[in-house]
Amino acid sequence: MRRQAEILVQRKEREIRLLLDSTAEAILGLDAHGLCTFANAAGLRLLGARTAADLARADLHALVHPVESSEPHGGSCGMATALREGSAAHATADEFRRFDGTRVSVEYWCHPIGDGDGDGDGEERTVVTAIDISDRQIIEEKLRQAQKMESLGRLAGGVAQDFNNLLTVIIGSVEFLDLDRGDPRHTYVESIGKAAECAADLTRQLLAFSHSQLLQLEQLNLNAIVSEASRMLERLVREKVVLHTSLSAEEGYIRADRGQLQQVLINLVVNARDAILQRGVITIATANVTVGESDVAPPAGIPAGSYVGLTVRDNGRGIERQLLERVFEPFFTTKASGKGTGLGLATVYGIVTQVGGHVRVYSEPGTGTVFSVYFPRIEAAPADPGGWVSESQVVRALGRETILLVEDDPLVRELTQRILATQGYTVVAAEDGTQALAAAANARTPFDLLITDLIMPDMSGRELHAALAARGMTLKVVFMSGYTQGAVDGLDLLPTAVGLLQKPFSAKSLASKVRQTLDDAQDHIPARRHH
Repeated sequence: MRRQAEILVQRKEREIRLLLDSTAEAILGLDAHGLCTFANAAGLRLLGARTAADLARADLHALVHPVESSEPHGGSCGMATALREGSAAHATADEFRRFDGTRVSVEYWCHPIGDGDGDGDGEERTVVTAIDISDRQIIEEKLRQAQKMESLGRLAGGVAQDFNNLLTVIIGSVEFLDLDRGDPRHTYVESIGKAAECAADLTRQLLAFSHSQLLQLEQLNLNAIVSEASRMLERLVREKVVLHTSLSAEEGYIRADRGQLQQVLINLVVNARDAILQRGVITIATANVTVGESDVAPPAGIPAGSYVGLTVRDNGRGIERQLLERVFEPFFTTKASGKGTGLGLATVYGIVTQVGGHVRVYSEPGTGTVFSVYFPRIEAAPADPGGWVSESQVVRALGRETILLVEDDPLVRELTQRILATQGYTVVAAEDGTQALAAAANARTPFDLLITDLIMPDMSGRELHAALAARGMTLKVVFMSGYTQGAVDGLDLLPTAVGLLQKPFSAKSLASKVRQTLDDAQDHIPARRHH
């Protein structure tokens, strides 16, 4: 009977051991002195021990939590508290030191068991269960970064509307100050204009980063875009930096905003240029890329599909591994103070992801950096056979039409009305949707065009356009916008058929957009002259 009982006990012990070893939680047993009496397989893995003998009778607290205090278990951690006071403890985020000296992030629980009286006879026990939270902390950090970027995007969008209104007035007013170059005031006016353009560029970069900018999407040949931009890009690099292009023999088409795509090229090339300390080479390459689900080593995180790839490679100083994950953060830069805004790569990331693309970076110190951009590839549509004229021809063409202008900012409204009046248009201005509807009801002659801000109190520009249509007034429309995310459903990516004027705008761009929209409902400029 005794032998059978021993066999039964051994069988139960094996079953319990198998059960404890099967869990992903590390389970560690301690006696009243803090010496390790048990460790399951997950506990050995967590601490980097090869066998249970490595932990047997080891001072577990001293191993994982070296105590600075001279008192036994004098630390303030949960394990020390449980051993010292015999009470349960829980640490949501802490670190254990492993056998090799490295540290691992853990969440752990301490549970006293037994009925000892605390005199050290070994009756008291403490069970420590722990889980590795390193991956969770990485995910949480990425979530915090995403939330930080989202908050920054909301902040950028919140100020962009008012800021772009101010820049519109500054840029437009400077254009009206047509001073002779011999006038000593000309230099000051020119400086104001340049500063306003720089401020407008910063605002556009913030909006691009935060996915808040409206895009004029069109079919683009990536090879053609790189070729067109190559001469401009060559002027951006120093004399000691050579710019090479390697274009794919098979042309690839994407759907993107032309200006935004050029901005991606400029930012990546400037970033590569700044990474080259003396002589160097920057290579821009395009290629059609197919990512398959069965690929042995597909680009990390790129879904299966057909892409047009853009690669910008430099042989500069490279980027340290610990900084790679931060390169797309807004305002993060490795450049000296005053040498960069930290928005260049954040802008690239925002532009690329807004059109469904992906961007990856590979770099090692001393070997250079490679930025790879993947745009979804589309089938090329037939070219538009219509004729075109230049923007300057459109601006020179005077108008005779009547325009209903709606803008709640008085400075922008007055400037826009003044610009349109100089172009020959009759303009009826209103500060909101209610005034616009009243003006339309009392108008003696029909309006040919509605120009309205998208975001206005009480009634948005889109709602105003719909209200006019409900009253039988089918008007061509130009929407003005400085920021639209969350305010206009379905208009975050606009087709070219929609008249959109992004703030801040110049007198030239306003006149051009108005003329284009009046001449063609599809927003095309027909090849005809205006008198």
